[in-house]
Amino acid sequence: TDDDGATAQANVTVDVNAPPEPRVNVSDPVFSNELVTLNASESVDPDGSIVAYDWTIEAAPDTTGATVTQSFADNGVYEVTLTVTDNDGATASVATNVTVQNRPPELWLTRVSPETTPIEIGEPVEYNVEAVDDDGTTRNATLTLTAPTGATQAVTPAGTATVRFNGSGNWSVTATVTDDDGATATTTRTVAVNAPPNATIIAPSRADANEQVTVEANATDPDGNISEYDWVIDEQTYTGQNVTFNSG
Repeated sequence: TDDDGATAQANVTVDVNAPPEPRVNVSDPVFSNELVTLNASESVDPDGSIVAYDWTIEAAPDTTGATVTQSFADNGVYEVTLTVTDNDGATASVATNVTVQNRPPELWLTRVSPETTPIEIGEPVEYNVEAVDDDGTTRNATLTLTAPTGATQAVTPAGTATVRFNGSGNWSVTATVTDDDGATATTTRTVAVNAPPNATIIAPSRADANEQVTVEANATDPDGNISEYDWVIDEQTYTGQNVTFNSG
C-alpha cells in the first residue's frame, strides 16, 4: 500500500525440502581382519529420494554406496559416519561405532621325535611349538606336562623343547600361548609312556665242559606283562623264559 492508498499484491512459491534421514545397520561385533557390513539401505527421504551415500570410516579409506563392507587389521572401536544426500541436494549425517574383537592366536604342537610310541621312561622327547597372531604378536609359549597322578611340570620352549617323562602311563602335553591383547590358545596331546621291564638271570655259578646248562629269566614289568624273552649266549640266539644249552 502506498501513501495514496493504492495496493498491489505478488505471490511467491517457496519449495521447502525435508532433509533425508540416515540410518545405519552394522553387523558387529566382528574379529580383526573379518569383513563387517555397513548397511544404509533403510535410510529414507520424506519428500523425495536419496541419491548418494558417503561413508567416512576411521582407519580406512572413505567409500560410497548403500551397502559397503570393511575389515580392520586390529581390535578396537572404530567410528563410522554416514552422510546421505537427497534429490534436492540436502544432506544429513549420522555416526555409529564398529566393535572389532581381538582374534586369538593360532597354535600348533607337534612331537618331532621319537615318532613311535610308547615312549620309554627317561627317553628324550622333542616337541615343536609354533604360534602366530594375525592381528598382533605372541608371547613365549609354555609347555605343561601332566602325569597320570596329576602332577605337573612346566617348561618354556624356544620353538622346540626336549622333555623327559619320569613315570609310566598316559601323560598330557599341553601348549599354551598368549597374544599381546591377552587372548590365549591351548592345545593338548596325549602320549603313552612305558616303564621298561626289570630282569635278572638265574644260572649256576659254574659248569663243566659239554655240560647241559639251564638258565632262567626272572623278569617283571611295572606297568604290564612280559611278552617275550630273547637270549644271546656265545653268539647264539634263544627264546623263552628258560633256556638250556651246551656249555661247549
